[in-house]
Amino acid sequence: MQYKTIVLELIRQRPRLHARLRRKRQLLAEVNRLAGDLKARHEELTTTLTKGRAAIDPVQAPGAALEIGLKEVEHRLRLMSQARRPRVRKRTRRG
Repeated sequence: MQYKTIVLELIRQRPRLHARLRRKRQLLAEVNRLAGDLKARHEELTTTLTKGRAAIDPVQAPGAALEIGLKEVEHRLRLMSQARRPRVRKRTRRG
């Protein structure tokens, strides 16, 4: 599975975040980090969904696991998009 391609496309859907990561030269690092996290989560969820009390059909488990993992990545990207640098307030002299 092409986790990096999927993550890069999700980032590209958020032009401001994409531009900020490129400008700071962090795009590749973030794509690699998020893709690694997505891959690990996908594998973990696939195993979890095929075992235990809520076991589902082993053929459907990878697709369901990927869907959950993608929603988690999208949530993280949403939070990253909303994160802004704190503004420094100018102090005013009180008389």
